[in-house]
Amino acid sequence: ITTEKLLSKKSDDNISNKRVYLNTIKALAAAVDAKDSYTRYHSQRLMLMVKEFAKRMNFDNERTRILQIAALLHDVGKIGIPESILSKEGPLSSQEIELIKNHPILGANILNKTGIKTIIPWIVHHHERFDGKGYPSKLKGEKIPLEARIIAICDAYEANEV
Repeated sequence: ITTEKLLSKKSDDNISNKRVYLNTIKALAAAVDAKDSYTRYHSQRLMLMVKEFAKRMNFDNERTRILQIAALLHDVGKIGIPESILSKEGPLSSQEIELIKNHPILGANILNKTGIKTIIPWIVHHHERFDGKGYPSKLKGEKIPLEARIIAICDAYEANEV
């Protein structure tokens, strides 16, 4: 599926110019890919995975489309993480881990400036864990938005496939 097909319908984000919206998504996804070579194309693969997940959960086309956009942009906050940390070989220090844990909030701040509002909670909470030991908010169980849980499941699976 192409990004253009994802944006073929007007979204609930009140974006009047679909071309600007499309270009914003492409630019943000490309920036993440360029910054973090280890996970290059990870977001594209995740986008396809969440589409299948949503299909099996009987999501309608619009909800699936928006979830795919969120998957494509879920790591956009990594733009704000130093490249030396993203590409570091070997274990990260506790300070470096804390910086990495900031990427969902950084991503939300970036997306908030674009007008893409619907997906922000999904981006912020895609590293929460059902047991409450995730980040950044230590949400537990069903307090984690369903779409964030879907992204988290697919993200973990896809990361292990690389």
